[in-house]
Amino acid sequence: MIFPLTLLFAASVADQPAAQAARPPQPRGTASSLFSVDDYPAQARGTGAHGKVAVRLTVDATGRVIGCAIRQSSGSAVLDQATCNILRRRARYGPGLDGRGQPAVGEVEEEIVWKAE
Repeated sequence: MIFPLTLLFAASVADQPAAQAARPPQPRGTASSLFSVDDYPAQARGTGAHGKVAVRLTVDATGRVIGCAIRQSSGSAVLDQATCNILRRRARYGPGLDGRGQPAVGEVEEEIVWKAE
């Protein structure tokens, strides 16, 4: 059976760099719930593709992911692309806050480990 493992946080959210936010975006729910067995890309099945994908997400002032940059590739462009696509569609955050406590754009770093079994 082929399935992705859990989404791992690269560091505590408080330690994440912020694009414009004094307080970075806060995750909503558990990150591991964003991925399911069905998410392993069909194009990667049978290839043994696996590995860790580290990404930097840009989160807008409403908490939606508006950007995804690969910081460390899994070695598979298919897995890297699937990671960003899933996070853009499914991940939600409490927005970052600026110095006045107003919602602001911010960044968080995440890691996904894909494993073919």
